[in-house]
Amino acid sequence: MGVRSGHVSCRSRSALRRRRAVAALVSISVMAVMVSTTGAAKAPSGGTDKIWSPPQTPLPKTASVPGTNYKAPATPQHAAMPQFKAQQPTWPAAGRADADLGSLADTMTSSAMNSSGSATKARAGSLPLWVAAPNHSAGDLTADAKAAASVPSRVHAQMAGQDLAKALGINGVVFSVARGDGSSNPGTVAMTLDYSSFATAFGGYTDRVRLVGLPACALTTPDMPTCRVQTPIASANDIHGKTLSTDITLPGANGKTETAQTSGSTGSS
Repeated sequence: MGVRSGHVSCRSRSALRRRRAVAALVSISVMAVMVSTTGAAKAPSGGTDKIWSPPQTPLPKTASVPGTNYKAPATPQHAAMPQFKAQQPTWPAAGRADADLGSLADTMTSSAMNSSGSATKARAGSLPLWVAAPNHSAGDLTADAKAAASVPSRVHAQMAGQDLAKALGINGVVFSVARGDGSSNPGTVAMTLDYSSFATAFGGYTDRVRLVGLPACALTTPDMPTCRVQTPIASANDIHGKTLSTDITLPGANGKTETAQTSGSTGSS
């Protein structure tokens, strides 16, 4: 009885293993079929060129923006630039004239000043020369200088022609001023030269024009080297008003005439 029971047990175990193996094979086959079937269901139909679009889902439309076509403006027509023409200089004519200072003579007080604070000027005829009392008071002068500060009642002026200026090698004008009231004492005046009529000469020398002194013989013998010696005269150049101004002491009636010139060559300043 014991042996038979053990034999039955072995056979039962073998059968059980076979049934399990068959069950396992069946399970694997079913799973393979299921996987294969699922993969076939996902395969695309109709190829990959088809453009996908969502069913019944219209795309939003962008509203049109109103506008106008651009039109380039017409090119403006500019007038042609006028051709520049330099103003020709007008040199002062040769001549003589007196400037009458009248009541300004022998005074250095503020009565000789106008409301603007500058000395009242007197013109020498039609020449571009003006004279006035110096712009300071007697309190500013020493006793020794008061005689030289005596303002002449009359000043004689002479403007030379361009022939003399060229003979002296001057690029400008030559003129002289002297005491014309007959006094033998020296006198000081404020002198102003208006150079506006010839400011465009030599390419325009407004900022380079200056005053220099010459010996009195320059008026009669301009070819003499000693008569051509120039002495700088300190002056104020108003480039806007085109005037040169300076205070100048005139010798008495028996002294020498003070001769001056403007110089404005391209090589001087």
